[in-house]
Amino acid sequence: MSGKVTDSVRNVVLGAAISLAGVSPQAIAGPAQWVPLTPPADTKVFVYGYARTGVQKNNADLAVVDGDSSLGFAATTKLGDDLGAYAVYENSVWTSAGSIVTPALWYTSNPTKFAYVGLKGSWGAMTLGSQWAPLAGAIGNYVDKSHYYGGHGFVNGQYRMSHSVSYQRCWDQNCYKALFTDVQMEGGDYSNIDRATVGGNWQIGNLVLGAAYQDHGDDDFSGVSFQIPIRVFGYGSGISVESAKVGIARKKAGEYKAILAGGYVSNEITGTGWDVNLQFGDWWFDYSEDQDNVARIIVDYQYPITTKFAIIGEAMSQESDQRGVLLMSLDF
Repeated sequence: MSGKVTDSVRNVVLGAAISLAGVSPQAIAGPAQWVPLTPPADTKVFVYGYARTGVQKNNADLAVVDGDSSLGFAATTKLGDDLGAYAVYENSVWTSAGSIVTPALWYTSNPTKFAYVGLKGSWGAMTLGSQWAPLAGAIGNYVDKSHYYGGHGFVNGQYRMSHSVSYQRCWDQNCYKALFTDVQMEGGDYSNIDRATVGGNWQIGNLVLGAAYQDHGDDDFSGVSFQIPIRVFGYGSGISVESAKVGIARKKAGEYKAILAGGYVSNEITGTGWDVNLQFGDWWFDYSEDQDNVARIIVDYQYPITTKFAIIGEAMSQESDQRGVLLMSLDF
């Protein structure tokens, strides 16, 4: 997924889910809004991460590359019957170079992806710091489920929001019914609001709809998204959440085989972009266009060896640019 403004990724943003109350014995990277809202029984610290490294063929060039590896820590503590506090610190790890500085992924020498602290309860969660953006929860999750080259049609959409205060509430574990908000205050004058964002998801039967709006000076952002299980070649559809990439939960086929998703975004100045994608078992097919109407086609295949280790292949075609990457991926 290299080449994004703020690259993710593991797709939907601590994530789908960190066990704060015995929900799961393991922490899986993902969006803050996916953190279960039940307070922990006592203070706990989790270590989580994923190493993803492979070989990329960039037109005629071959190189060993990183696939957005990360190492994260999450701490939680109970404050009351319906109140808990938690903090997350997640670092990029540039495995191919042996470094925590990842300019190829983030266009920055700052290795920290996420660092935030917050409160949560049945009323929702409020966090402060550098965290997953509402646009990722409402739009990015559905237009970008790739492991490397995705996000082309998610024009000006953020996966991460620094210098922000956020409120989010999910009415189900996967945040298919959810409200995401944040305000970014960055720069020398912290009385100024740089970005203000509101987004959400709503589920009607098996159909999930997302929408978001961001006030950003003269270049406001708006977007819509969808996801629905469909029938392909006689197979039905349904989903179970499996971690696959930073921020975006890849939907792994259980008894359901095919999932159609996509979205449309618009910026007042920059322009529009759109994406439509189909997951069929362990295959993922994507077509997107950016603000210049440049098309990108992605084909991704994930071959799981175990629940923790997989071989991932992804190919991308954009005009005369042809690329492909073969990755080994280990979650822990």
